[in-house]
Amino acid sequence: MSNVPFWLIDVIAGCVTKACGQKYLALSYTWEISNTRGSRGMLRKENLELLQRPRAFEAEDGIPLAVRDAMKLTAKLGQKYLWVDRFCIVQDDDVTKDYQIRHMPLVYANAYLTIVAAAGDASSPLQGVPGLNARKRPRLQSHIDVLNESRWITRAWTLQELLFSRRAVFFVQDHMAWECHCDVWEEVKEPTPLGEIRSREECTNRFTGASTGLQQSPWPDMDEYSRIVEDYSGRSLTHEEDTFPAFLGVTNALSESFIGGFVYGMPDLFFDIALLWRPKERIERKVAPNQGTILPSWSWMGWCFGVAKVDLVLWRAASSYVQSSDRCKRGVKRHRSQSPFSTSVQPTIEWSLGLPGRQHGIKSDGLRYRNVQNDSNADIPIGWSKSSGRFVHKYDEHTLFNYPVPVQERESAYLTLACDYTSFAPLLHFKTMHGHFNIKFYCRKNPHKPRDNDIAIANILDNNGAWAGHFRSHDMKLGLDSENHDGHEKLEFIAISTGSERYGSHVFDMQYFVQHWDADKKVEFVNVLWIERIDGIAYRRGLGHVVKSAWERQATEMVDVVLG
Repeated sequence: MSNVPFWLIDVIAGCVTKACGQKYLALSYTWEISNTRGSRGMLRKENLELLQRPRAFEAEDGIPLAVRDAMKLTAKLGQKYLWVDRFCIVQDDDVTKDYQIRHMPLVYANAYLTIVAAAGDASSPLQGVPGLNARKRPRLQSHIDVLNESRWITRAWTLQELLFSRRAVFFVQDHMAWECHCDVWEEVKEPTPLGEIRSREECTNRFTGASTGLQQSPWPDMDEYSRIVEDYSGRSLTHEEDTFPAFLGVTNALSESFIGGFVYGMPDLFFDIALLWRPKERIERKVAPNQGTILPSWSWMGWCFGVAKVDLVLWRAASSYVQSSDRCKRGVKRHRSQSPFSTSVQPTIEWSLGLPGRQHGIKSDGLRYRNVQNDSNADIPIGWSKSSGRFVHKYDEHTLFNYPVPVQERESAYLTLACDYTSFAPLLHFKTMHGHFNIKFYCRKNPHKPRDNDIAIANILDNNGAWAGHFRSHDMKLGLDSENHDGHEKLEFIAISTGSERYGSHVFDMQYFVQHWDADKKVEFVNVLWIERIDGIAYRRGLGHVVKSAWERQATEMVDVVLG
């Protein structure tokens, strides 16, 4: 198959035409709430030939207003071609549709401009376009504030559309704005011609070529990826089975810097760390009609988080390889997350994914050069240099590292897409230690919110009743039969890694942390999952942390686990 896109709309001829490297614009919008996948207003096998005829769109009554206006705007800008998903992907051709969804970043990255219809949905016109619709006085709010109030920003599919767009013009009610790598221009109090608002600043896009809008670093950036995941986890989908496809373009593109790719949204390089996601409020498993659960319980993708989003504090705290970086996105500098504590995660398990006889190993070795930080005799990986105790990679002299991380060699900075091995069954196979511990109800995470949002937090007790750790359930239940739970039921926990913190804690309350720290104010612990077993398969129910000495005293049995 050739590169995407396959089809474009010729806005002058008013028909669909084959894509052959033409310059084009792309439309980002939300589908109508009432739309079904059987709607007439889309490209299908049965109307493909018809829609290739000149002026075919004039006779087609299923063209939404947003698409018609985007076609007019494209022509007004002196351009001929426009890409719109519903008319440029054959919706009932599963083979080509799947290929294009996997390569969606290329569609928006290679577009000359992305038109963002953020007001309303596909049935709404583009507001504020001179000559198209009546223009009202612009709001005094920034377009970011207006976007945050829009339905467009809540939709999962639109995340990658903005991430990969090199240039974007936003239509948000009566407000227009422009974003590119170099700057953000938007209407102010009075209507001002776009491009005359303020002068450009020096372009900050040093890392990517002209074919990609995402400012992707050449090294795996867990801080940036955690922000993308948090954003996506709070967005909604009409069809839950689209959870993975709607994010696949992001992980495919990031696989260029995250060597090994991603497993259901979990980076292979940092898989042990990635398992340490937590909920902020009550979450539920994602299910699809007639399909049941569609994604694994061990991945954040398998759960509905809602507006609370997933808690990835431990992702950033444990990925401490970056000391400082002056990278910025779209002209806006931001502060990189820096944990106030010294947090470390040590892999202890060999993971494999799939069914017996067809499994793929997960390396989780992104921090394999961590010992170089304090060992002056250790070999420095190729491409890295050290100065004043800090490391710099040849591809990014503007970022200082505490220690090296794996970076793959590149022949060019242009976007290439790696394969994702999520075609394997979503079953994790591994050996680990397990133990049964008593728990004691501690609190609900959100005592001032409705109980429907509550999650249960509990202390973990050893067989002598002494405090051993802490865990957070994914819902408000503390047992398999929570209605009759009396606080004395033992739960099964399995070890997934070890960790340590110094000076303070992201996982324990300070009163317990202080009681257990050593002379260096450090506490070592084991990261554990509370699991529930059904028909021989274990399922994740919560994340916890047990002081290492308490775990080793009580969890003495090695078991084989299949985690679904």
